[in-house]
Amino acid sequence: MRYGVFLPVAVLGVMLGNAALAAVEITSEAVTPDGKTSQHTVFLTPDRMKFDLERVAIIVRIDTGKMVSLIKDRHEYMEIDPKQVSSRIADAQALLQQKLQALPEAQRKQMEAVFAQHGVPGAPAQQPAVTSSYEKTGQTKTVGSWSCQVFHQKKNGALSADLCIAPAAALGLTPDDLAAFRAAAESMSKMLPAGARRDDPMMEFDAMSQQIGFAGLPVETVNYVSGKVLTTRTVKSIDHAPLRPDVFEVPAGYTKREMPGIASPGAAPPAQ
Repeated sequence: MRYGVFLPVAVLGVMLGNAALAAVEITSEAVTPDGKTSQHTVFLTPDRMKFDLERVAIIVRIDTGKMVSLIKDRHEYMEIDPKQVSSRIADAQALLQQKLQALPEAQRKQMEAVFAQHGVPGAPAQQPAVTSSYEKTGQTKTVGSWSCQVFHQKKNGALSADLCIAPAAALGLTPDDLAAFRAAAESMSKMLPAGARRDDPMMEFDAMSQQIGFAGLPVETVNYVSGKVLTTRTVKSIDHAPLRPDVFEVPAGYTKREMPGIASPGAAPPAQ
């Protein structure tokens, strides 16, 4: 995976100290069909959030509109200007279109259909906006200590995920927590470029709540690609605890790296 313009689409069913910052800390575990596991932690306060994955972390300042990507294995960080992301996504769309046009027609149409189903911008060129729907299945489950209802999440009519959603109150989430979730969703929606994939329910928190009939969060998410399970993510804990202020800072010893651009077709790869 390249770490250039990395915006976590893996936010999923998750969310957000000595000078204490009031926050929600949610940890989850993702499992692939071949048994590989990864741990995810997300921190959320009223004015900032952090998505902490195994190899990367993203710090988002809701109050300033700035983002920082931490590349853990390289001890590097990049400051991400959301305004520049849109132009780079446009470059990537143009490059993707050129590569698709070079494929045999049958293969090109197959790839375009997959991209369109999952909201990948730029394929096809006139791709419709991705719309989400949440369909109640009538199934209930117990995940950890939480009872939850299963909903099919669909993107443009195609199954994207099965979400087992528990009411916010049952998860110990307060009205202030929900207000922070809404602020985070609004902030991320503004930061993400138009057409970028938004497959995490938190990017459309209010819309999801309206469709399912209550405010809640997924405690189990089964993601699909082309009808096959991609990952199963399970929330392990939801805690309210003071956080160290440095949770949202670049760690000591990290070196700044400039955000790379999108290479043009035929251009030589950048030196490593």
